[in-house]
Amino acid sequence: RPRPPMWGLDGKRIIFKARYNESEKGPQIYMVDIEGGNLTHIDRFTGGASDYSGKGVLFSLVEEGVFLYRYDTGKVDKVSGVKGIYEPKPSPNGNLIAYSDPQGKIFIMKSDGTESQKVMDTKRLIPTWRFYWIPN
Repeated sequence: RPRPPMWGLDGKRIIFKARYNESEKGPQIYMVDIEGGNLTHIDRFTGGASDYSGKGVLFSLVEEGVFLYRYDTGKVDKVSGVKGIYEPKPSPNGNLIAYSDPQGKIFIMKSDGTESQKVMDTKRLIPTWRFYWIPN
């Protein structure tokens, strides 16, 4: 399914999915600066990705959990082992991550992947790419 590119919060980079060559098994997550330079491969794409409060790219690998590619180190850290998340959404202040599961329950957890709690059960599938944090 096509997904539009996303702006990094600093306005200097764009995050997108692509498949550049036949050796890549499916789409991959990439980042590039707005001048078209510094193309960076982040990881394979199975869930979704978003800029994480300017710290890095938050993304999910559906069968593995939630990960953070850090801009400062270029390394990937596992944030949470919760599986089935398609697109984690960081809060505007970066303290929380919202996500939904395949059954339509909406959760939040701390940015370090701890203290996950259910917010509500919608009783139906809710695609996480269709809900957003709204800053005050």
